[in-house]
Amino acid sequence: MFVHNFKYAFKTLFRNRMLIFWTFAFPIILGTLFNMAFSNIENSEKLNIIDIAIVDNSDFQKEEAFKESFKVLGDEKNEDRLFNIKYTDEEDAKRLLNDEKITGYLTFEEGKPRVTVITNGINETIFKYVTEEISQSIDITRNVLNSEIQKEIMQGNYNVDYEKIYRYVLDMTLNQEAGIKDISSNNLSYMMIEFYTLTAMTCLYGGILGMTAINQNLPNMSNNGKRVAVAPTSKGKVILSSLLASYIVQAIGVAILFVYTIFVLKVDYGSNLPLIVLLAGSRKLGWFVFRIDGWNCV
Repeated sequence: MFVHNFKYAFKTLFRNRMLIFWTFAFPIILGTLFNMAFSNIENSEKLNIIDIAIVDNSDFQKEEAFKESFKVLGDEKNEDRLFNIKYTDEEDAKRLLNDEKITGYLTFEEGKPRVTVITNGINETIFKYVTEEISQSIDITRNVLNSEIQKEIMQGNYNVDYEKIYRYVLDMTLNQEAGIKDISSNNLSYMMIEFYTLTAMTCLYGGILGMTAINQNLPNMSNNGKRVAVAPTSKGKVILSSLLASYIVQAIGVAILFVYTIFVLKVDYGSNLPLIVLLAGSRKLGWFVFRIDGWNCV
C-alpha cells in the first residue's frame, strides 16, 4: 500500500502543471534573469589605476618614506599597482587637475602632506586614504624610535647605536602580522547572495508541494481524501508516502536548479558547495505543511 500510494502521489504532483511551473520552471527563469542583470556588475565596479600627480620639489625630496611608498604603488611591474604617477611642478599639476586628467595631486607644506582634489569620489577617497596611512605609519615609526632611544638612555647607555635601533624599529613596524585574517573564500562573489536567495525560494515552494500532496488525502479537501478516509488502510502510511513523494519531487527541482546554475550559468557557489546542497535539502523538510483534520503541523 505504501509503494502504491507513493507512485500515485508522485504521478499526481508531476501532472499538476501549475506546481511544476513554480517549482521547476520559474526558479530557472528567475536565475537566468539574475545572471543577465548582475553578471557584469562586478566588472563595472572593478578598481582601475588612479591617475595622480606629485609636486616634485625640494620638500618632496626630503620625504624618503613617501618617495619609496609611491614608487612601489606606481611601479608598472607591480601587480598591485594602484597609481599612475606624474612627477611635475605645482602649476602643471593644477592644470592637469583642472583638465580632469588626474584625480588629484600631492604637495608638502612644512613637512605635512596635502592632497588637492576638486571633486569627491572613490578615487579621490582612496588617494587621500593612502596618503594618510603613509603619514600615520611614519608618525608611529618615529614615536617608537624615540621611545627606544629614550629607553637606552634611561638604562645608562649613552653610546646609543642609532642604526641598530632604526633597523629594529623598521623591522618591527613593517613586518608585524595583521590582527585581522581573511578566511572567506577567494572565489566567493558578493553577488552570490542573489542565487542563495533563489535557492531558498525554491525550497520554500516545497511547502506548496507538501501541502498539495497531503490535501489530496484529507476528506474535507478532496473527493480522493473522502475515499482514503473510509478505506481500510493505514493513514500513517498514506501520509508518509505522500510526504516522501512531494519531497523527492522538490529535490529533483532543486537538483535541476543547481545543475542549471553551475553548468549553464557558470555560477560559483564557493568552496562549500556540498554543505550548501545539504542545507538546501534540510530546509525543504522545514517548509512542508501537514494539515490533518484541522490539526496544523509545520
